[in-house]
Amino acid sequence: QDTMRHGFGVCKWTESKRRYEGQFEKDVFHGKGKFYWSDGTWYEGDYKQNVAHGNGESWYANGDWYGGEIRENKKEGRGVYKWKKGDVYEGNWRAGRKEGKGKYVWSDGSWYEGEFKEGKSEKESCERHFPDGRVVTSKW
Repeated sequence: QDTMRHGFGVCKWTESKRRYEGQFEKDVFHGKGKFYWSDGTWYEGDYKQNVAHGNGESWYANGDWYGGEIRENKKEGRGVYKWKKGDVYEGNWRAGRKEGKGKYVWSDGSWYEGEFKEGKSEKESCERHFPDGRVVTSKW
């Protein structure tokens, strides 16, 4: 008798109040699914062999949001991150950090566009462009 889960299903962890709703293959999360954490954070998207892998969206308990590519539970590839305070980053990610070409827009409308490394501007200083045309050079 086959007791492995296949197809759509729901898995709940009573003590931690976590929940997965989605596709299973050979008893692991595989395909489209949603995972809910006890703090209110949740992810909806692709799963491969029990990990978020492919494309998806994450809504965080603090009000932030991410949409884009995911590899082995981390932001990887192209994606957009929106902070609750209004800042937005759109660009490349690697191992969960801003990496490569991207654009960061602050809530006041100012922006920086260029290369990122390990989550920051690749250069020691960056040119922050303001809506009124001013350009200010400062450390990241």
